[in-house]
This record gives sequence, C-alpha cells and structure tokens, in this order.
Amino acid sequence: MITTCIAIDIGASSGRLIAATFDGENINLEEIHRFSNDPVHVGENYYWDILRLFWEIKQGLKKANTLKIDSIGVDTWGVDYALFDKGGQMIAIPMHYRDSRNLKPKPDFPISKKDLYMKTGIQHLDFNTVYQLYSDKTSLRKSVINSADFMLMIPDVINFFLTGQKKSEYTNATTTQMLNPHTGSWDTEIISQLGLNPNMFLPIVKPCELYGYVLEDIIAKYGLNKSIPVFSVGSHDTASAVAGIPFVDSQAAFLSLGSWALLGKEIAKPIITEKSQEIGFSNEGGVFDSIRFLKNICGTFLLQRLRKAYNNDISFAEISAAAKSNKNQHFSIDPNHQCFVDPNNMITTITEYCMQHNQGKPETLGDFAIAVYNGLATAIAENLQVLEELTAEKLSYLHIVGGGVQDEFLCQHIANATNKKILAGPVESTIIGNVIMQLISLGQIKSLAEGRNIIRKSANIKEYIPHNATN
Repeated sequence: MITTCIAIDIGASSGRLIAATFDGENINLEEIHRFSNDPVHVGENYYWDILRLFWEIKQGLKKANTLKIDSIGVDTWGVDYALFDKGGQMIAIPMHYRDSRNLKPKPDFPISKKDLYMKTGIQHLDFNTVYQLYSDKTSLRKSVINSADFMLMIPDVINFFLTGQKKSEYTNATTTQMLNPHTGSWDTEIISQLGLNPNMFLPIVKPCELYGYVLEDIIAKYGLNKSIPVFSVGSHDTASAVAGIPFVDSQAAFLSLGSWALLGKEIAKPIITEKSQEIGFSNEGGVFDSIRFLKNICGTFLLQRLRKAYNNDISFAEISAAAKSNKNQHFSIDPNHQCFVDPNNMITTITEYCMQHNQGKPETLGDFAIAVYNGLATAIAENLQVLEELTAEKLSYLHIVGGGVQDEFLCQHIANATNKKILAGPVESTIIGNVIMQLISLGQIKSLAEGRNIIRKSANIKEYIPHNATN
C-alpha cells in the first residue's frame, strides 16, 4: 500500500509543494509545483504577498489532482503573522520581518529584554512577533489591532485558508517570544503587559494533531479526492528540518543551513540562564515536546544578496569557486552585524565593514565571497563552542541539513573552523521532517525514531573531516 503526503514548504524566497510517497520502507519525493515568494514594498513598509502564496498553493494542488492524497502538512518561516476580524476576514496583511519598523528603537517597551528572555527562553531579535505586535499596538496599525479578533502565524494562515479552522501550532508559536516554555501555553502576563486582547491568541495544537480537512469548495474546484486531512506538523520550518535529521547519536549538534543558519541541539528541557541570554540562545519548540536549543545566525541570505549586487546571472557555484580560489583569504564579516540585516547593496556593505575593521578594501568577487564564508564559519565555530558550554556536553559531530549542504566548500570550511566532523544531508530535511510527522499522524510510522531510521537508510549523507584534525 502506498501512502501519499503533500508537504507544503514555504521559505523566505520560494515555496513548493512536494508529493511524498511511502511504501512502508522508503520515502520518495517528487516536486509538484515550485513558486517564488516575492515580498512587496508599499511606501516605507514591506509585506508578504500571502494571497498570492495561497493562490500558488492551489495551483500546486490542481497539479496534484491525479494523486490520491492521504494528507497535507504546512511549514513556513516564523515570527510573522496576520490579523483577522470576527468574520474571519484578514484585516492586517503580514508584514515582513525585515520591515524597517523592526529597526526602530522601542524605549517604552514595557518588559526588559532580560525579563522577557527569562519568561520565554527566546533570544532577543528586533523582529520577534512580540515586538512587531507592540509596533502595531503603539503606532503603525493601532486601530487595526484594537479591532482584531484573532492572530494567526503564517503557516496557520495557510491552514486556515485550506480548512477554515483557526488554531496556533506550537513550534511556530514559540518564535513569537510570547509562549511559556514550561507549560507550552501563551504567557498571559506578557499579553497583559502589552495591552493586547488575550482572546486574540488561539489554542495551541502540537505536531501530529489534526488541524482540519480541506474545504469542500477547494476539493471540488481542483478535482481532489475527498476528506483530505491537514495535520499539524512542525510548522516552523526549522522544527521540521530538525525532525528530518537522521542523528547518529544524541551528542550531535545540528545546523539548518539556509537563508538563516540555525545552530543548536535537540534537548528535553529548556536551558534558561543569564549566560544563555547573554549569548543569545533560544529555546524554540520542537516536535514531541522537544526543545530546539539554538542560535540564529544570518546564513546564505548573505550570499543571495551578494549575488544580487554583483550579477544575478552568476551561479552560487561560481561564487563558491571564487571564494575557494581567492588569493586573499583573510577578509571576514560578522554575519549578525546590524548592517547586514537588510543591506541596500551587499558589495558596498561588505566593503565598508572590512575597511572599518582594518582588513583593507575587498575588490573582487572572491574577496567579497570569502568575507562571507569566513564570517559564517567563524560564527558557527564560536557558537558551537558556547553550545558545548551551555549544555555541558562534548558534542560528537555537527549534522548539517538544508540547501547549504550543496555548497561543499562551505561545509568543509565549517568543518575546518569547528574542528568537528561534519555529516551533511539530507538537503530536503525540512520536507522529510514534515512528511514524517504526517506519516506518524496517519499511523504509517510509529515514532520519530523509526522515521529517522528510514531517513538514515535512504538519505545521501556526505562526511567532511576537518583538515586540521589530529585523528
């Protein structure tokens, strides 16, 4: 018997619908539909085009109408949200986490960074949902948020459009910096301190719970089989990515390497200390009540912007080759420096950063590229050492997943910088983690451990040994 799951995965630059078939032993993936995710500037503000994204999802479902679909699961990025009125009409379009409002100081924010961290275990980022909602409440969309009946995170918006059911999925909700990490529920004290309507925050559902069924009008219009369940998966894409990692042992660290580089370890209980707050480690929710103890580091977004500034026709492979062969290997940036949040021109920004830090003036593509590669590898190495200190564990190796796995020079560069063995793959861990949750929900797989064993047997995993290794 073949089970077919549809994984809807949307990242900051693109989205896709993947059909995953499971025959009891192997998972096979087939891309059904791929589309760009093109945020829109309107005046000074930056929005996600959520309605077009849903239109694209429906085009993908139309292409999949020859399949007997057993279930659907949705994952996206975190922190961003839409607001709805009592009738279920969207009254506030999701704003982009890189919108300029998130860079503005908030001196009157009623909770200190330390207190907020100690309550939630989530690192301070200017674009966390809690700060975006405060901006809504105090300035930009004050009248709108005061009349909002409920809030949905991006994957919950899509699930609402698909099923008509409104709920808040746990792993994505933790990125709001408004969830109690011990109870897994909304922190009512934080909500009260912000002056927000507590009823706006919907009940939490966990991965593998039923979200709802695809609406009949969608079924009829696109010729789909009836009664397709939509399951709650790890709807934060990193939660799905970590679920899809075939760890060899429990002492492994993970690096989900895409637009963001999420470095961390899967643990059972949150670690919330002054040290973890100072360093900026988060306790994000994982599947089956695990904690993704991690640090957010700006990732391949830097290379995406470098490509855009240099020449959109150049490939990422060419950028990697330029870095590898560059005569001058010393240029390096801090990937989390404020100037790299949303640079107008990455080449200009890298140049200014390097000159301000007495590195000289980068001039060639190789100069700019190696500055990014060195910066990423150094940041990952430094934070991996901190991760060992905070967890009081000697980590056995680093498991890298995501699109960055395809850049062999970057993986080797990270191995050299960390002096750790690297296992890299699968590239599609987010999709596979999404699918594993669906298969568990359907009863086709008994546990996450069983799912990871299936991945381990079939995934293409490459090993990198640090060049400076002594054994």
